Amino acid sequence: MHFDKFQFAFRTSVEHYFPQTDPSGAKGMEGVDRFGNLCLISPSSNSRLSNYSPADKKKFYRENNRAESLKQALMMSYEHWGPDGGG
Repeated sequence: MHFDKFQFAFRTSVEHYFPQTDPSGAKGMEGVDRFGNLCLISPSSNSRLSNYSPADKKKFYRENNRAESLKQALMMSYEHWGPDGGG
């Protein structure tokens, strides 16, 4: 993982990396509100991506060549994130 281009910024919105409500109907992640599933991002990104799956969030951020926090970047480094593995 490379953080060469990462810039710290003020973030105020708590993101559930595995969403609280999964539109795909997948099994909810046990402990979805635990610290390990949370990171800080901008309010606009949180409202835009709130119910996206972790894979879709990763795709969005990779296509836009950015991560909003170091923790989010670490979370996105996992191949699978959800109730059956990853985080």
